[in-house]
Amino acid sequence: MDEKNEIKEVLDILKIKSKLGKEFKEKKKPRLMICCNLWMIGGIERVMQQLINYFEQKYEIVLVSYVVQGKAYELPDSVEHFYLENQEDCAYSIGYRVSKLAIFLETDLYIGNANLAIEFLEIYEYLQKSNIKTIMMNHTSWIYPYKYEGFLCKEVEYRNQIIDKPNVVCFLTNIFSELAENTFNRTIVTMPNPNTYTNYNEEIDKREETIIAVARFEDSIKRLDKIFRIYKKLSTLNSSVKLCIVGNIDWNVQYEYNGKTLKKMVEELEIPMERVEYVGETTKIEQYYKRAKAMMLTSETEGFAMILTEAGNYGVPVVSYYYSGIEDVIEDGKNGFLVEDEDMFVNKLNILLNDEKIYHYMKTNTQKFAERFEKNKIMKRWEELFAILLTSKSQEEIDNRIATNNLFTRMPSDIKVYKKCIEEYQEILEGIIRRTLRCEDIMYNLNMQLSESQEEIKMLKNLTNKNLLIKKIMKKLHNGIIKNK
Repeated sequence: MDEKNEIKEVLDILKIKSKLGKEFKEKKKPRLMICCNLWMIGGIERVMQQLINYFEQKYEIVLVSYVVQGKAYELPDSVEHFYLENQEDCAYSIGYRVSKLAIFLETDLYIGNANLAIEFLEIYEYLQKSNIKTIMMNHTSWIYPYKYEGFLCKEVEYRNQIIDKPNVVCFLTNIFSELAENTFNRTIVTMPNPNTYTNYNEEIDKREETIIAVARFEDSIKRLDKIFRIYKKLSTLNSSVKLCIVGNIDWNVQYEYNGKTLKKMVEELEIPMERVEYVGETTKIEQYYKRAKAMMLTSETEGFAMILTEAGNYGVPVVSYYYSGIEDVIEDGKNGFLVEDEDMFVNKLNILLNDEKIYHYMKTNTQKFAERFEKNKIMKRWEELFAILLTSKSQEEIDNRIATNNLFTRMPSDIKVYKKCIEEYQEILEGIIRRTLRCEDIMYNLNMQLSESQEEIKMLKNLTNKNLLIKKIMKKLHNGIIKNK
């Protein structure tokens, strides 16, 4: 059987599709396998695309993901993209399928990005047994999965159990790396996202009085509701300021437990909508950065918000709520402002709009700070990490070489950063307590409703139209749940 037919047979068994755009020949260079949950237009995918474009000449690169739906970043012709078919159509787990593909392709190094999905986490165990080197690249904040214990508790537990399986574990910011290192007593590498835009040197002395906000706003964690509330207050102080929102919006999302959608909330705020520009998803964001005088970031948490370095590249100061990790990019009072409440947020935006001296000071600093994350500098770190992994003979050697390499040396976080982490943990605990109490209230009410309905349930055998009674009981239960939300 020739090589192309052989790989087709393996892919059929594992339920993996590939266009097989080029002939599979004996590898001539080290082979990297990059695995993503999805391949689309998004932050993780943009970073991996930059990685692929930078290293495609030096390595043979294979990408593995679910089938692409909608827009996605283009890949070089030299990169083979393997698509995972739906799990229900296959007898084997995702971890088994991807690891078997990696072994069959004689992969030298695996980079995993979907590290809050159990089906992808098990890949590290399989590949460790096969002596294939692995990098676990964590794109979320250390704290993020603990905020959502209802649907991420199993994932966090499993991730923490297998954290010793990858050869290298990476987080995006220093504080995330320190927390992980202290928790698991293993070497952690800080690998920030690169600034994917070229240096912007054009001098613009006067920009529009426009505030920009950039995100995938269909994700409720980005808190678009806060952006609108802040803008409403700002617009009462400055009747000419505009708001530019770049990114998809879900107008039906609910941020509070009052049943109000984002659309309803915006209507009640009576925002001057003629001064609000909705751009939607775009790959040409540069033109909006060039117009803006400041940027708002209201996310509850971020892994490494690439928009911070993007905005900095174009000389746009940022006003943001504090979250762990942002201190790696924003230094309060120098290239942006870190605030604690809406009134403070409005005040700092107003300063940037009206105080030219402060604005120009910050505008200059934003570009200087963004240079630290220039693409070639970050790719140099990746290149060094690949070299260490591919030439080391043991885990001990890998850890020692990382520990003594200046590229991976980090300064300990300030005590203020740890204090902020403690505050975030406290908020998480309070949120868990509130949700637990709310669930207990709902369960208590359900039990009361069920108790009251016991006699009605006993009557089922004697009623001709049982469906009417079932509907009556379900309506009563439903009203009890809604009442107690």
